[in-house]
Amino acid sequence: MGTIDRAKSGLAKIGGAAALVEIGRQLWPVVRPAVERGRLNAAAWRTARAHADRVRQGSYLDAYVDGAKHWVVWSGDDPVAAYPPVSRELAEAVAAVDLDRRRRPPSGRSSRSAGAGAEPEPGQTEQRGLPPGS
Repeated sequence: MGTIDRAKSGLAKIGGAAALVEIGRQLWPVVRPAVERGRLNAAAWRTARAHADRVRQGSYLDAYVDGAKHWVVWSGDDPVAAYPPVSRELAEAVAAVDLDRRRRPPSGRSSRSAGAGAEPEPGQTEQRGLPPGS
């Protein structure tokens, strides 16, 4: 019997919010690695974005190096840093990356105070408001 089946089997005895809490408690060991990867990726993205904002002609790009996702910061066409750090030479590791996909950080804004025009974090859906002047 799998984890989900075990969680469902005891739910007939409890109801409502208690059932949801019980499902979460039983499934957390299965879900936890994905949540941790998401947290680490978001932290690396925020760090790369802040670093790119402080570099001349700064931009950032997600790239897979040795099978792992890294956020690479660029100054013009030169790679400056990667978050999380790569174990080999950075320029060699990202030599085949498509530089047209790079993103520029919003100028003059911090990630906390970014408004409606800011780019959403990876994995989040973009929320669109009313057009200006409405």
